Parts: sequence; structure tokens; C-alpha cells
Amino acid sequence: LLFTAFAGPTVASAAVQFLVDRSVLTVTALHLAPSESDIGDFGSGDPGSAGPLDVSISRSDLTVAIQTTGELRLWLLPVACTVERMDLAVAHASGGAAPVGSFQALSPLAVGFGGRVPLHLRGALEVANLTAQHELSARIITAPELSLSVAGSVTVRAWPGLLFEGITLAKQFRLRGMGGLAARTTALHLSESYPGSEVTLEAEVEAQNPSSFELTPLGEIAFAVQTAAGSQFAAVATDGLVSMRQ
Repeated sequence: LLFTAFAGPTVASAAVQFLVDRSVLTVTALHLAPSESDIGDFGSGDPGSAGPLDVSISRSDLTVAIQTTGELRLWLLPVACTVERMDLAVAHASGGAAPVGSFQALSPLAVGFGGRVPLHLRGALEVANLTAQHELSARIITAPELSLSVAGSVTVRAWPGLLFEGITLAKQFRLRGMGGLAARTTALHLSESYPGSEVTLEAEVEAQNPSSFELTPLGEIAFAVQTAAGSQFAAVATDGLVSMRQ
């Protein structure tokens, strides 16, 4: 970087772009939650009844708070570097899906002298396409695995004060999905308030989360209750918001 800086800004920028292109991004966990301004106020129905990926959301200005954990692998660098700014479009990578929205990091990412850099990144995803958001929501909950892509520009600062703007970044990574929320019923309670009335069914259910995603909250969940032969005889729903932690 120091050599290319003396050779000229164009060569230096090309060297930084080369390093970014050859970096490897691995994401192991994504924590999704409503932004602080949206808590309890972004569901299209009952206020506070939706999680950040709920398909009932109809607002066009939805913002989702994201915390990312993973690793960024870089070539070893001769000087310490920092990613000052990120502006990345986020999309479900399969089938050329439209971007869900734009992600911006809340603070710079120090990558030091490169190598294997632990990734702990907080930011905000401004949803621009609700249809794409709903499709991604379905994939996260039902699929055992899915791919996400990020593409856009970053600004890189290299000590002692070299600033490289407009560096393009395009990465794709695979994540574990929830695989349909495998649920296990641990207890059933049947009751009726008076003869001939509807029977009230209360169920205690445990749902596993094998995914890379942590949703706080996921939202309200409804379950169909079936006989061993597969016939549905009741439907139950959670009595409040459910969070899915890893």
C-alpha cells in the first residue's frame, strides 16, 4: 500500500480493490431485531405483534437492527487499515432475487494488519422491497439452508491517513435456516367453561432453533394440532411474542 500510494492514487486504489476482492467473508450468526424507533409500532395489525421478519408488516420505512458475527479473512497488510463506511445492498442470493434493502454499519470496522479478523458488526437494514423481505422471511423460517449476498461500496482508511472511497464489495455466504421450526409438544390441557361450549386447548411447546439467525422477537406463532393419522383437530397460537435465540 505504501509503494502504490507513492506510485499514484489510481494504482493505490486498484491495490486496495484487489485485496477486497480476494477477501473471504464468513458469517456465523445474524441477530435481527426491530430498530429502537420501531419497537412495538411496526406491525400492520396489532401494534407490537410482529417480529422484524413478520409477513404482516406493510410499512414502507421499516428498519431492522442487525448484529453480525463471523470472520473476515484478508491477505496480510503492510499497514493497519479500517473500513470507515459501508453501504451494501442485501439480497437472498438464490434465483437473482431483488435486494431486500440497504445495510449501513453503525461504526468503523478495524481490520488491523489483515489475516483472520473476527467480525462483530452492528448496523441497520433499511428495507426497500417488502416482497423480497417476505420471501427472505419464509426462507429463513422454512429452509434448512440459504444464501445471502451483499454488494455495494466501502471506504477504506489506511494508516497514515490514506483514504480510498468507492471500493466495490460483492460477497455471498451461506447460512443455516430454521428448517420449519421443529416443535415438540410437552403438555396439553383441555377445558370447557360450560357444557356445550367450545373446548379450550392449551399446549406447551418447545421449538428448536438450529439456524444462524437469532430473532428478538420472531413474532406470534400458530400451530396446527393433528392426530397421529394427520387429521387436524385444533389450532393454537402463542399468547405473546416469541423470541428465537441461538
